[in-house]
Amino acid sequence: MGCHIGKPGSGNFSMFYVIIIYNLTKDNNDIRILEWFSFFDKYMNNDGFWGNKHITYQLQNGYHQYEIYNFFNRPSPKKINIKKILDSQDHQGHFGPYIGGGGCYDFDTVDLIYNIDDNNFNKEIDNSLELLYKSLLKEQNIDGGFSESPYISNFINSILSIFCYTLRNLNLPRLKFLTKTIISFGTNLKLITHWSPKHRNYNISDTWNSW
Repeated sequence: MGCHIGKPGSGNFSMFYVIIIYNLTKDNNDIRILEWFSFFDKYMNNDGFWGNKHITYQLQNGYHQYEIYNFFNRPSPKKINIKKILDSQDHQGHFGPYIGGGGCYDFDTVDLIYNIDDNNFNKEIDNSLELLYKSLLKEQNIDGGFSESPYISNFINSILSIFCYTLRNLNLPRLKFLTKTIISFGTNLKLITHWSPKHRNYNISDTWNSW
């Protein structure tokens, strides 16, 4: 499934694999669970994640593996590279590849860094979380919910904002999103849902982002 190289979607797969096994056996030493840890320990990179893609993508994939490490109180063989994570934060406090951050990217990152106890970065972590918190308060929709990004509606109304944002917070994932948006003339500005044939806009409140 590409779990060891951080393939998109593989994080969910690997997490649920262990959850299902444990729910069936309630045995921490089930051979399949032990093999799972051996596999992920072996392929963990120097940043404490998997694969060689940008840290933005590693975070979203790695969050799911760390849910399992934490549940079983299993220490990971390498420390998470907190500096690289904090350096990926944009001026609004978000961690995603586009303006407004995206619920998955922000949630996964915050969950990973919130409990990191590192005297060298504790103040930076606190400042990082406070910046994101203040931005989220401003980004709540009038219906009380939250969206993937309140700044993205359609191509015509959003491309200038996306362009300026990318220049100000330049990294590879954000440049790729800008390039894809320009080339596709904004056809990518629609969130594909896996549970409904009706897809949604970035700025529409939804259950996941609100949660």
